[in-house]
This record gives sequence, C-alpha cells and structure tokens, in this order.
Amino acid sequence: VAVVDGNVYRILSRYMGISTSIDSDAGKKQIAVLAQQALDQQRPAAYNQAIMDFGALVCKPRQPGCGACPLSNQCQALAHGKVASFPVREKKPARRRRYFEYLVLGNEEQVWIRKRPAKDIWADLYEFPMVEQDHLNSTEAMLAATEAWQEICKGMAWQVRGVSAPYRQVLSHQEIVARFWDIRVEGSENYPTKIENMMVERQRLNKFAFPRIITQYLSSNKLSLNLF
Repeated sequence: VAVVDGNVYRILSRYMGISTSIDSDAGKKQIAVLAQQALDQQRPAAYNQAIMDFGALVCKPRQPGCGACPLSNQCQALAHGKVASFPVREKKPARRRRYFEYLVLGNEEQVWIRKRPAKDIWADLYEFPMVEQDHLNSTEAMLAATEAWQEICKGMAWQVRGVSAPYRQVLSHQEIVARFWDIRVEGSENYPTKIENMMVERQRLNKFAFPRIITQYLSSNKLSLNLF
C-alpha cells in the first residue's frame, strides 16, 4: 500500500499540477489513488521510503531543490512557475476573538452558576454569569454600567472585591479571553430564580462540568482574587 503523508501530497500535487485542495475529501481521495497507482508493486517498501526521503531532501516545502530534481522536466508546477502554490489548501477562516467577563457572584460560602445555552460554544456546560465585551479595557465603573451587568445584578447590593488576570482558551475558530470578577452580595434572597440559574456551595464547584477556561481558574485557586 502506498504511503500518503505530507511529502507525498506535496510531490504529487506539484508534479501533476493538482489544483484540488488537499484539505478536502476529494483532494485526499485523489492523492491516495494517484499514490497507489505510482507505487512500485515489486519494491513497495523501497518506493515508500524513497518518496518520503525525496520530499524531505529535494521537493521540500520551502526552497525546494528544483535545479537538481530528476523529475523537473515533467513537473507541472515548475513548468508554470507555481511551485510555491502547491499543494493547494483551503483557506482557513480567521479565528474570532471573544472577551468574557465572568461575574463570580456570591457570599463566603456560595456562588451563582448557570448552564450555557445550546446555540453557542460549550453548550450545556456550566459557567458563572457572564458579560461579553468587545475588549477587556473597561474599568469597573464602565463594566458595571453595561446593560448586561445591570440585568444580572438587578435588585442586588453588590461589591467588587477583586478581578483576576486574563485567562485564555483557543478553540478551532475562536479564542476566548476571560477575566473573573469577585463580587460579593448581601444574602441570597435577591438572586434570580430562573431555572437555568442555581446557587451552589463553593466547595462543590468541582462537581459541575465547566469549560476548560473556568476549570483552569478554579484549579489555580483564584476564588480569592487580588484586590484593586
């Protein structure tokens, strides 16, 4: 069976001028078929080793040795001056950066958590109440004045005790940057009573499934945050 690795994708794409993206199912299938057709049936092991070595030493990703290449006369990419354009890859979407301000609302024993909605990342995992921002440059006063903050803290007497340094988690198409605000409130009778919200003991937070960025925050023992 023909080996199909990055070297093979690159060599066959350049040599045959294959314009199909190697990231696509069609491109992968096309290369696999061509690699099998090119395989030396009498010496498959030697062929597989040779084509991988050829890709590593001659048909390299950058600065390939086209001048010394024994296949240069038949190479379609070289003939059209497009060696650097092969293999073709699909353009990856730009990674979106999002900024979450988590409000760790509670007293000394308990905090408020909620379940994330099903139509976003981390569906059905738990989190602290959150305000999403365009950036993390807001002061406490500016952040507390946002409509989202006001809605979350409506009817409660609260006081900011501190804020964490930013935490980061990189996803396939998103990067999450989050801070955690330690906010103490008087009593718990004013907490919203929506079904997706609940008050839990701080020592029981490890019983819930949180996104990794919150787990990192909890495991770093940052519930007692640096004061301003």
